[in-house]
Amino acid sequence: MSKRYTDTNIWSEDWFIDMPLPYKMFWFYIKDNCDHAGIFKPNIKKYCLLNEVKIDLYKALEYLNSGKDRIRVLDNGHWLLEGFIVFTS
Repeated sequence: MSKRYTDTNIWSEDWFIDMPLPYKMFWFYIKDNCDHAGIFKPNIKKYCLLNEVKIDLYKALEYLNSGKDRIRVLDNGHWLLEGFIVFTS
């Protein structure tokens, strides 16, 4: 089982505060279901069924990338979470 750290400051960030609840939940779903490199294969159907919500994939990208590029769509359709792996020296 993977362990993920969460930035608790997210609750004070405007881009996050402004999102509707299903999209906030989707952000955590993405972070919890991406691989070790921060690559996520979008599966809106699964997310919506599990959470009994309806969201739009393109609207999700619009919300999540509001003010800063947080997700990059790769050529194969997968999403790369920018900054998921941070190297410091």
